Amino acid sequence: MKILISGAGIAGLTLSALLLKRGHDVRVFEKSSELTEVDAGIQISANAGHVLKALGLADAVLERSFVPSEWHMRTYLSGEVVNRIELGDHHQRLRGCPYCTLHRADLRSLLVGCVRSLDLNVIVLGAEVAGYKESSDGAVLHFSDGSDVRGDVIIGADGVRSVLRQTIVGADKPIYSGNAAWRGTIDARRLPMEFSKGITTSFMGPGRHMVMYWLGQRTLLNFVAPVETDIPNEESWTTRHDWQTPKDDFAGWHEDVQKAIDLADRDACYR
Repeated sequence: MKILISGAGIAGLTLSALLLKRGHDVRVFEKSSELTEVDAGIQISANAGHVLKALGLADAVLERSFVPSEWHMRTYLSGEVVNRIELGDHHQRLRGCPYCTLHRADLRSLLVGCVRSLDLNVIVLGAEVAGYKESSDGAVLHFSDGSDVRGDVIIGADGVRSVLRQTIVGADKPIYSGNAAWRGTIDARRLPMEFSKGITTSFMGPGRHMVMYWLGQRTLLNFVAPVETDIPNEESWTTRHDWQTPKDDFAGWHEDVQKAIDLADRDACYR
């Protein structure tokens, strides 16, 4: 079966690798001219871990990951630990996979390598999907340059602004949830050795919280800080914002929260 996938993100690459391993003829079309990734972390728990294991990537992912021993839930003012989730060896024994955290770029790089080891030509760059058309014997994917590719199945993995989704259900826009998330990464060398130790931490407070976790071999600290706000902005992984705004959002919070915001790159503040 010839399967056409729109989008070479983590979802599209994972799916293409699984389908290639099943013997299908797969092509993945990506509108960008090169494969890049945002400066952000990702958490891999058991469900995703077993998929990566099926692709033969479990060891490679682990080599590039940090495995926290616990997840601590802390109050936003005093930092009191109100709950602990045991991870590390416990999660491995219970779920058959480690709970690990790594940089999105490292995960995507491993998936690209896996896909290209199965079919060197599977990823087509600079191919912007414009729509599709179905027929009794398959489907045709249309591109913005006027070209077409025929296949048996078309799969949309092209994100929240999916062109294929709009073609199927009609034009619409994402509905703002009332929540937005600040994010950033910090070079571990800028942090004291005892900071956050070997754990993942959530600071919880009224209308907002912050999650901190290590990436790779504890080389970067990643933080994600969702806040309730009536001020929507464009959904984007790459739009920069004023550093002072998250500083104000978390004014008065625990000193570890302040330290994370203060040490973040002020020119790489994303929401």
